[in-house]
Amino acid sequence: MADIRQFRRRDDEGTESADRRERQGKYLKASRKRMRKIIAVLVLAGVCVLGVFYIYFRNKEYTSYSITDWTLLSNMENSQVISFGGSLIRYNSDGAACITYKNEQVWNQPFEMQNPIAAVNTQAVAIGEQGGNAVYIFNGEGIKGQIETQLPIQKIAVANNYAVAVLLKDGTTNWIYYYSSDGSLIAQMRISLDQMGYPMAMALSETGRLLAVSYLNVSDGSVTSTLSFYNFDSVGQEYTDRLVKAKSYEDTIFPAIQFINSDTAAAFGDNKVALFAGAQIPEEGAEVAIEDEIVMAFSGEGYFALVAAREDGGAPYRLLVYNASGEERLAADIEGNYTDGKIEKNKVILYSETDILIYTTGGVKKFEGSYETAIRDIIPTGRDSRYLVVTGDELDRMKLEN
Repeated sequence: MADIRQFRRRDDEGTESADRRERQGKYLKASRKRMRKIIAVLVLAGVCVLGVFYIYFRNKEYTSYSITDWTLLSNMENSQVISFGGSLIRYNSDGAACITYKNEQVWNQPFEMQNPIAAVNTQAVAIGEQGGNAVYIFNGEGIKGQIETQLPIQKIAVANNYAVAVLLKDGTTNWIYYYSSDGSLIAQMRISLDQMGYPMAMALSETGRLLAVSYLNVSDGSVTSTLSFYNFDSVGQEYTDRLVKAKSYEDTIFPAIQFINSDTAAAFGDNKVALFAGAQIPEEGAEVAIEDEIVMAFSGEGYFALVAAREDGGAPYRLLVYNASGEERLAADIEGNYTDGKIEKNKVILYSETDILIYTTGGVKKFEGSYETAIRDIIPTGRDSRYLVVTGDELDRMKLEN
């Protein structure tokens, strides 16, 4: 007869083993749950710490600076400098060259121009001879095209597809010629001074589809400005002279016009800013009325900025920044008489030969102070405290400090 106790003992051991595994499973499950909670708390704490640091550095104002390094730039005498696509383009009457921030030459293009002028878009640069007949077109890698005109050049504008609009003068008549980068003439418009007025400024959109021109007409003591938009796409072929939009303004002069993003143009007047938006046929947007005299206007990254001379006492100037819809993002009284400005990498930068003022596009003041040598340009790096400063023949690496 079998020993029943042996089977019973084995059954008890199996039950105990199953209970033990169940208890271990519950323990491991509870341990994993506790670990997940601990990890979640640590992650949340880390996010909070990072958020605190982000807010701190975003709102931090610097009071001094140091030069951490510098590079000697060659052939800077009698040259103009453009910061473009992570490099510098240097040009003068003898030619143009692209150099890196370490003074390494990327390309060089010799030419002879008595009075070179430049036009810049986000991915293209054109350099032409005012009063002459030549235009050279570049990107960061080198020359992309060359244009020869029959009439003297007055103004130029360039698009990212390397198309170029050129304002030409023929006695009392002006012409606008629109070229592809290979020099082929795509369109031409005759501008009568009696009908349209004098062309004050012009700009091409990034795509090259739209050309914006500001005209001034003075007749019998009255001043009228007209903002005109020409379309070089298939839509424009259906309109006379490709003129798809025109708007006139009494008693306002618009000496500057710029595309502040891919399809929004801002016309800067002596008492207002007029916005137009549209990829094919621009429509009138907001108007920003300015009571004080506008002494400087510039744009970038979907924003535009104005410096106005105040007449009501207090600080002599006021800095105003708006988005592409005409909504005010920054208003600040400023003391310095700044001569240049730019909006780049979410920074609004004002500078003169010896003074610097930096705000974020969100309205936070980052730095105000004097620089030790004459400034040609200031280039933000994307870090709040690091900038490149182009001086007479150097590129300084500036670090903002407390």
